[in-house]
Amino acid sequence: MIQQTIRKRYRNQRFKKFHIVISGFLQTEGKPNGMIRLWSNLYCAHACENTLVLMKTWNDNMDSLAEFIWRMAEEGAIIKVYGYSWGGAASVKLAKALKKRGLKIHAMVLSDAVYRHSYWLGNWRAFVKCFKIVIPSNVVAVWWFRQKSKFGRLSGHDIVSEWSNDGVAWLAKPVWCNCSHQYMDDNRLFHEKVLAAARG
Repeated sequence: MIQQTIRKRYRNQRFKKFHIVISGFLQTEGKPNGMIRLWSNLYCAHACENTLVLMKTWNDNMDSLAEFIWRMAEEGAIIKVYGYSWGGAASVKLAKALKKRGLKIHAMVLSDAVYRHSYWLGNWRAFVKCFKIVIPSNVVAVWWFRQKSKFGRLSGHDIVSEWSNDGVAWLAKPVWCNCSHQYMDDNRLFHEKVLAAARG
């Protein structure tokens, strides 16, 4: 009887809000980092019966995640995504996958998002600044943080909006931070903006 009740509840469960945290290259759930701390803070503040707070890695299957969200979302569900480094590129992949399913991302906050090509051999572009990250038109608003330090070679890329008949994402001006790429997931300003966007 109890198992039947659980199965029935799960089958009927739908979520009004989704908060998706996507970590960067070489970051996993098993290693302490700024994105794990960010997810923990979001989970403590927002996780409840109608709000799902997920921690994902940059190389998780974003199409499968979009399918899960589409199946579990209430009508008009609010979806917010927060990414760092290649997690920023994964955030864009998730946005594209959600767009195919008619869903919007209402807020996206990115920290030093790095361009990632569609195939592995093309990822040398992560070290070349001429490539841009294009935000799909189903993203309502984007806030992004960039590091201007010369420490190390890897750093975030410029972000632009995709022009579409469906509209265009609103992009805030980048917030420049004086630290190296590897510390941008811990950046205080980034964390504060994510927590503010989650509350909004």
